[in-house]
Formats: sequence, C-alpha cells, structure tokens
Amino acid sequence: MEKICFSFALVLSFLHFIASTEISNTNYTIDQSALLAFKSYITLDPQHILASNWSTKSSVCNWFGVTCDTNYGRVTSLTLTSMNLSGSLPPQLGNLTFLVHLDLRNNEFHGTLPRELALLPRLKVVNLCTNQFGGQFPTWVGELSKLHHLSLCNNSFSGSIPKSLSKLHNLTVLDLAHNQLSGDIPSSIFNISTLQELDFSYNYLSGSIPQEVGDLRQLRSINVSKNKLYGSIPSSLFNVPTLQEIQLFYNNLSGSLPSDMCHGLPMLEELDLSGNAIYSQIPSSLHQCKELKYLKMISNRFYGHLPNDIGRLSMLEELDFSNNNLTGTVRNILSIYWVC
Repeated sequence: MEKICFSFALVLSFLHFIASTEISNTNYTIDQSALLAFKSYITLDPQHILASNWSTKSSVCNWFGVTCDTNYGRVTSLTLTSMNLSGSLPPQLGNLTFLVHLDLRNNEFHGTLPRELALLPRLKVVNLCTNQFGGQFPTWVGELSKLHHLSLCNNSFSGSIPKSLSKLHNLTVLDLAHNQLSGDIPSSIFNISTLQELDFSYNYLSGSIPQEVGDLRQLRSINVSKNKLYGSIPSSLFNVPTLQEIQLFYNNLSGSLPSDMCHGLPMLEELDLSGNAIYSQIPSSLHQCKELKYLKMISNRFYGHLPNDIGRLSMLEELDFSNNNLTGTVRNILSIYWVC
C-alpha cells in the first residue's frame, strides 16, 4: 500500500512539473510574441540594435533593453532610451503582464497609446518623454493602480487632464510638461498624498490653482509655468514644508503675497513668479527662506522698498526683480546675478 501511495505521489509531482513547464513555456511565448510585435511596429532603427539583437535564436531575457524576473523568466522591464527609434506602440504590449518598468524616452515614437497598456497590473514606472505621441490624453491611465512614476512630457497630448489620475494613490512623480493640454487643473489631483514632483508647465491650462495644492504634504517641486492660469496664488502653497521648488512664471496670476510667506517654506531653494500680475510688496519674511538659491519675480507689479534682510540669504546665487516698481538696494549679497 505504501508503494502504491508513493508511486501515486510521484505521478502527481511529475504531472505538476509537466503542467508548470507548459505554463512557463506559454508565458515565455506570450512575452516573446509581444516583443516581436513591438519590433515589427518599429519603422526606423538607425543603430540596427533591435534588428540584430532581438532574435528568436536567443532568450528574450538576453535581448537588449529587456530585463526578466529571475523566478518566472517573465519580462519586467523594457528600457530603450535615446535610440532615435521611430514607430508606434502595438496593442500586444498589454500582454506583458509582469511588466513593471516601461522607459522609451528620447525617441521618435508617434501615434496614440494603446488602450491595452491598462491591462498591465504591475506597472510602476512609465516614462515616454520626448517622443511624438499625441491624441486625447488617455483616461485609462488612472487604472494603473500601482503606478509610482508617470512622465509623458514633450509630446503632443491634447484635451484635459483627466480626473481619473486621482486614483493613482501611489504616484510620486507626475510630469505632463510640454504638451497641448487645456482646461482646468482638477482639484482631485491633489488627493494623491504621495506626490513629490508635479510638472504641468508649457501647456494651455486655464483656471486657478486649486487651494487643495496645500494638501500635498510630501511635495518637493511644483511647476505650472507657461500656462493661462489666473487668480491668486493659494495661500496653502506657502505652507508645504517639504517644497524645494516653486515655478509659476508666465501665467496671469494676480493678488498679493502673504507677508509671512517664508514661515512655512524652510526648504525652498527656487522661486520664480516672473511674468504675472502680482501686486504686492516683497514679503518681509523672505529672509527666512534660508535655502533660497534662485529668486525671480521679473515683470510683475511689486512695489515698495526692498527689504534689507534679503542680504541675509547666504545661499542666493541669482536674484532678479527687474521690471517692477521697487526702490532701494540689496546689501551683503556677493557673486549673484541681480537686475534692478
């Protein structure tokens, strides 16, 4: 009886091994087919890397730009940057279900992003900056629940920023700069408490900056420059202690700056409010932004006397208050660029 049980156990183990092998081979074939489809959509490969290296004679895990999981042999990363590749993305990329990292920046890819990318449940990093992708900004991006990093800058995406992005509760970097996006900035974006870097610059966004921006307690940099934003700068923005960079230049922002602006910005290194219509005196607390290196408030409506305490900003490298209605001089500042 013991021999029969032992033999039966061996048979089960063998069948399990066969089944596992078949599944593994099937998954490998799926990944290979997806990457071969990607290769077939490439219309220009000037370095001939994919043409020569992506061959069925070798494992996909040995292909240039491809990284695989050591346990299952599945493709986890596709990184092909700065190769002057041209073409579009095939829907078969949605079959790379173990993909975590997709980086195709600095190429010449074009067309719309395939909807099938929303089927990648493990995707954490997407960087498609500096290509020629276009069409309406894809609302399905909000379905990539594990996404940490989303960079789609320097493309031609149009339409509005979808509210569905607020579902990306793990997002730390959101870079949509240099596109053709329009409409308001959704206030729901500022429900993503993990955000550290936010860049919507060089678009056609309008409306005001939502007061909810102050809810981002981990935010290090915000850049919404070169848009059509108007209204006052939310006071909540000046109470985010992690902020190191605030870039709001060349919009239609107005209102005044709070005199205690720097009380809540102990880490601020860069502040550029140039090219707006801010009507205010220079905040008396400015000297409390002790980490400031770059301070630009060109072409606004600032008035009054320059605070002498600005000279206490020992880290300052560049200061520009030109084209305002200010009087006085700044003392004790050495080796900086300053236009009065």
